[in-house]
Amino acid sequence: MSKSKVTVPTEITQYMPPEITVAKIICGAAFTMFLTTENELYGCGINDLGQLGLDTYLEEMQIAVIDRAR
Repeated sequence: MSKSKVTVPTEITQYMPPEITVAKIICGAAFTMFLTTENELYGCGINDLGQLGLDTYLEEMQIAVIDRAR
């Protein structure tokens, strides 16, 4: 995986299973959330304030399932 800065929209198929369709992407200062068409919520990034909703304060650099969106 390259660590170079990406400055244009880039498809991230290598990180999400191919059967998942992302409906919305929400970005914070150092984290990103993905809402799927099936109302599943995924996220990754800095989590020092618990912003990912994982009940931890650890960084999550892999895309993780957060919860079923309500």
